[in-house]
Amino acid sequence: MKGFSVANPLNTLLKPADVAQRLNVSHGTVLRFCRTGQIPAFRLGAQWRIDASDFQTWLAGQKNDSYQQLFGGQF
Repeated sequence: MKGFSVANPLNTLLKPADVAQRLNVSHGTVLRFCRTGQIPAFRLGAQWRIDASDFQTWLAGQKNDSYQQLFGGQF
């Protein structure tokens, strides 16, 4: 396709181990989140991958949910 360029989209994919390290949780916890749909993830062959921008959006949503639970939406 003329004019079409993707700057290596695989650079934006995180492994569950990367996410586990960022969240300070176990690798197994992240895999469970992936399997249950608690975190936006997809299978690439036999392995799970998480899009970095989807992860950032999800993380921001988790933060907002925590504030709403603590302060009842009054922040």
